[in-house]
Amino acid sequence: MMSTAKKNGFRIRQIKAKDHGFNYSTYQVVGYLNGERVRRKFKSREEALGEVNRLSVAAANETGDIRAVNTRLTGEQIATAEAAFNRLGPIPLSLTIDWFFKTYRPPSVEMSIETAAVEFTYDRESDVSISVLKD
Repeated sequence: MMSTAKKNGFRIRQIKAKDHGFNYSTYQVVGYLNGERVRRKFKSREEALGEVNRLSVAAANETGDIRAVNTRLTGEQIATAEAAFNRLGPIPLSLTIDWFFKTYRPPSVEMSIETAAVEFTYDRESDVSISVLKD
């Protein structure tokens, strides 16, 4: 063993290996993932670092709050759902949805924002001074 590097519970060791009568230098990744021992050999240190990164992500997914999940939601929908859960806090999502469906009323009139602004100012012209309307 010549050198050892630790990263997130996985180590990279440079070892001298012997196989079929040949001696060669190789890099070995060792550690534990989900209680199982991991030992893998790689030709280069870069390949070993890539494996350490992959194993570290797998370990973080198992123990952390972030998990890889197959879903039909788009990235934007996932981000919106996470933001909604953050805003809800301890309030259950099902309770919020029930309240929304009980209290929701579709708009009686739909119009563009430009049309609404023109109609609003027209209705308020008699109540508001000209200088305020210009602003």
